[in-house]
Amino acid sequence: MRFFLKQKNQKWMRACALLLATVLLATLPITREKSKEVFADTREEWEDAKKELQETIDEIDDLESQAEQSKEDLEKASAALNKLIAAQEKLERRISACQDEIDENNIKLAAAQKKVDEEYESMKLRIQFMYENSSANSVWSAIISAGNFSEVLNRLEYITQVHETDRQLMDNYQLALEEVEKVSEELASNMEELLEMQSDYQKQQVAAEKTVKMLEKEQATYASQIANAKDKKEEYEESVSELGARVRAEEAAAAGQNADDYEGGGSGKGGLGDAGYLTDDSNDPSNRTSVSGEELVAYARQFVGAHYKWGGDVITYDWSSDKGIDCSGFVHMVYGHFGISTPRYSQSFKSVGQPVSYNNMRAGDVIVYPGHVAIYIGNGCIVEAQGSRQGVTDNRRADCHTITAIRRLI
Repeated sequence: MRFFLKQKNQKWMRACALLLATVLLATLPITREKSKEVFADTREEWEDAKKELQETIDEIDDLESQAEQSKEDLEKASAALNKLIAAQEKLERRISACQDEIDENNIKLAAAQKKVDEEYESMKLRIQFMYENSSANSVWSAIISAGNFSEVLNRLEYITQVHETDRQLMDNYQLALEEVEKVSEELASNMEELLEMQSDYQKQQVAAEKTVKMLEKEQATYASQIANAKDKKEEYEESVSELGARVRAEEAAAAGQNADDYEGGGSGKGGLGDAGYLTDDSNDPSNRTSVSGEELVAYARQFVGAHYKWGGDVITYDWSSDKGIDCSGFVHMVYGHFGISTPRYSQSFKSVGQPVSYNNMRAGDVIVYPGHVAIYIGNGCIVEAQGSRQGVTDNRRADCHTITAIRRLI
């Protein structure tokens, strides 16, 4: 009986184990499929964040360009306003000088008028005295009392000279008065022109001040918009960096690596992947750019020793820094220096450029591994952002891991 129960329990345990294994195997594809969906979603978010970041950068460039043009307009408007103010100050000095001349001329005019009036009154008194005082100084008395004809003529000539002198003096005073009046009219005309100019300047100044205030307000608006856009840019940069790190972590996880302890680029024990062109030596395309592989390699190798940072895109030699560069960021930066556009995560390099067989690799070609990417430098070696312990290196063999793709981008 005891043996029977023991045998029955063993059968029951085997049945449970089989059922559990069946359940686990059944859920494995679902888990893998779910992982693929999560990775695709993360990568889509990353691409969207990069797109939004670029749009924000373009927006900042446009705003800064408009702000610069507005600044130039403001400088011109301010210069025009200052010129108007200087012209008005000069005009005010002219108006003040003209008013001084008018005041001085008015004094002369009053004096000339007074002189004419005084002479006119004096002349009237002399004439009145000569013609009214017949007992001594009348013309007839002067003629009758003359001793001879010659004396008569002399006395008549004297009387005539007195009249001529009075007339001459009167004419001179009148001419002087007219000259002063003429100057007065000219000064009044000048003053009128100056006041018209002043009125015109004042209108121009009002318009110029309005333009300056408008442009100053415009500058403040641009400054605010640029500041807001830069804040958005920083947010998008953080998102791009964070999502990029997640994408690379998921890539590494898919390749059997731990993204939190990523110490060496690539995986696999060496050899070539399944891509048929890797062993087909007819795949040796010619360069499509003027960039030489040696030139590209020389540029890349100058960064040997730089700090590695998962998801990073900054070259730094400070290993205590929280910044650095990863494998795809390094390749992206090197090719970008020569104006060649590349993807930003490693496995996308499989589909760019031209396929190259393993035996036809040349300096400057891109080599893709599971979860990693590097640049071939010749003599069987690569330059790469290897890992957090190694940083950027140029001493590993090209076949250090399984090669899944070789692409020529130059």
